[in-house]
Amino acid sequence: MNNVLILALGVGVAFAALVCLALFHKQIFLYLRTWLALLYQKRGWLKQALPLRQKNLVYMEKKYGKNHSTLAPHLNALAEIYQRQGDFAKALPLCEKGLAILERKYGESHVSLSDSLTRMAEIYKAGEQYDKSLLCYKRVFEITENALGKFHPDVAIMLDTMAGVYHAAEQHDKALPLYRRALDIAEKTLGKSNDVTLGIAEHYTLCLERMNK
Repeated sequence: MNNVLILALGVGVAFAALVCLALFHKQIFLYLRTWLALLYQKRGWLKQALPLRQKNLVYMEKKYGKNHSTLAPHLNALAEIYQRQGDFAKALPLCEKGLAILERKYGESHVSLSDSLTRMAEIYKAGEQYDKSLLCYKRVFEITENALGKFHPDVAIMLDTMAGVYHAAEQHDKALPLYRRALDIAEKTLGKSNDVTLGIAEHYTLCLERMNK
């Protein structure tokens, strides 16, 4: 009887070990696919990166369900590929789904929403839907300012980004004060010789030139 019990326990432990090993291997494959997809994307090999991102999303949906917050980064990563391919019709719903998942869990003002909102803003801007782009960027700006304060370099970057949308829409009168405010913050927090500050200063100068034409 004792031998039977020991054998049963041994089989149970062996089975549990095999299950853990299988799950561990799947997790390793997830990391490998992510690493390889990043490498492909950096090289601009989007067709090679796409199926890897798709497999990651399917794996995460099976593991956690289709409405878990851990899906948001994978949805955004897949959306980025479609965005870079110019397929905005496929990219945007992925961002919207990721945003909705995070809003349900964290509310509408949590810092975790920034990536999804930024991706959506970029897609709208690329499609010349500037009003929608600005709505998304303004939410990111408010989240950033509330989290970091009014005089943080990231706030300057967001102001510069929003000004860039107005500039692209040829609303230079609205872009200029944002560039000026961004430049003031950057100079005070980063210094006048910092690359970020110099970039904002260049944008400010270009906007002035366009207004004076």
